[in-house]
Amino acid sequence: MLPLQLLHMRVQRELEACRKIPGVTIEGTVEFGKLDFPICLDVSVNGAAGMTMLDGTVSGVDSHRFCVEIGRDYPYQKPCVFWQTPIFHPNICPPEEGGMVCIGLLSEWRGERTLYSLITAVVHLIEHPNEKEPLGSDACMNAAGYLLGRRGDESKDSREH
Repeated sequence: MLPLQLLHMRVQRELEACRKIPGVTIEGTVEFGKLDFPICLDVSVNGAAGMTMLDGTVSGVDSHRFCVEIGRDYPYQKPCVFWQTPIFHPNICPPEEGGMVCIGLLSEWRGERTLYSLITAVVHLIEHPNEKEPLGSDACMNAAGYLLGRRGDESKDSREH
């Protein structure tokens, strides 16, 4: 466990770097002496092309929000990520199914990882889903099937030409 002062400096430095990620806005402050754990950061991402399902129709969405929760044992303990906006994605559960985010960086977390690497990985995941390894929720399984079907149609179209 890092001494509180070092943890505070590290989180402050990492937040400064994260606030420079294009399209990302982070709400939540970390004031020394007022560190209550867990620290919850609200992250908004604009401009990352994702999907949502409304009334049975898949449509594009480019505005997303998730929470990053940092515990007292950060960076040795991985942060938690909870999705907060509607999404149709094989690796991100919508909020009504728990908001879990499945990303390799979290499953292989090491102390040298940073909030910057986490947030940029989540932004990348929005636009590059892994439909071959969906989470087990109904919405994630449906999103994986949809993407696999769409990719199958695209390869069929390319073979026809």
